[in-house]
Amino acid sequence: MQINFLKKGTSFKKKRLAPDPYFYWKIIVTALFVLTIFSFGFGYVMFTETKDDIITTDKYITKKQPIEKEKIQKVIEYFSIRDKKSQEIINSTLRVVDPSL
Repeated sequence: MQINFLKKGTSFKKKRLAPDPYFYWKIIVTALFVLTIFSFGFGYVMFTETKDDIITTDKYITKKQPIEKEKIQKVIEYFSIRDKKSQEIINSTLRVVDPSL
């Protein structure tokens, strides 16, 4: 009976040359988890810094000015001229005869 302690056993297991996708998925999931935690922390810090700011002071509030009659008259005149031009275009006859008809 011979006992060989230093004999290397033969392994018939196939060696993989491709990278292990499970390892890369662990990296992606860990990175997303860290990014999510960082985003929540950043959002909380921004919220605590801006919640105490008062932005409704008098200098930021714009008061409504009364509309001047001259401006209204100019706008009405502009649109009436546009309406007249549109009516002229609609009522004009076609000068070019369409050969496909």
